[in-house]
Amino acid sequence: LLVDGDGTAFFTIKFEADFLTNLRNSDSFPPGLVQALGGAEPEITFLDFEFYQPSGEPASFFVTPVGSPEGNLGFAVFQLPLEVVNRVISETSGLSPTTEVYLVNRTGLMLTESRFLRDRNLLPRAVEIPATHLATSGGSGQGMILDYRNRRVLSSYEAIEFEEVHWAIIAERDESEVLTEYLIQAGDAILDELLGAVATAPLPGAQSV
Repeated sequence: LLVDGDGTAFFTIKFEADFLTNLRNSDSFPPGLVQALGGAEPEITFLDFEFYQPSGEPASFFVTPVGSPEGNLGFAVFQLPLEVVNRVISETSGLSPTTEVYLVNRTGLMLTESRFLRDRNLLPRAVEIPATHLATSGGSGQGMILDYRNRRVLSSYEAIEFEEVHWAIIAERDESEVLTEYLIQAGDAILDELLGAVATAPLPGAQSV
């Protein structure tokens, strides 16, 4: 979008409802975008994903001031639909049947689609798990937890920071699948150790000589 100094979008690629609309004077636009276009000292800004009504979907924005020696002339606004990010994160090729990867924002809202829930609830779904709070605070790690579906999973998480925007990337796998795979891989060793322990155990009632 090209936006003049007063906040009116005088050109857009898609010609949606934001075309020829003042983006500063409407409650239907994300507060972060309104603020970026009305700052006293315009600067390049990256805005986290929020629902963008003209497109009918969540989007993030790069807001870049366009200036001249005489001052700020307006803004170039680059819109990034959440669907683009969702396609990358939601790719399941090579993943096991119970593994999924997803993004959450700093407030704990899911940014990408769930692999296991059919509705496309981007942003409204809150993910209240320890990994969310730890990762969005700058942490990383893993552990067995109850996920947002109330299932036991092995959860690995790491913080992502981009232009002062904080996200968490979380990869989870059902506990049952983790244990099954471990038993398959380590089954022979476990069996040998078990048989060895049985063979060397004293028989009931036996007396040592």
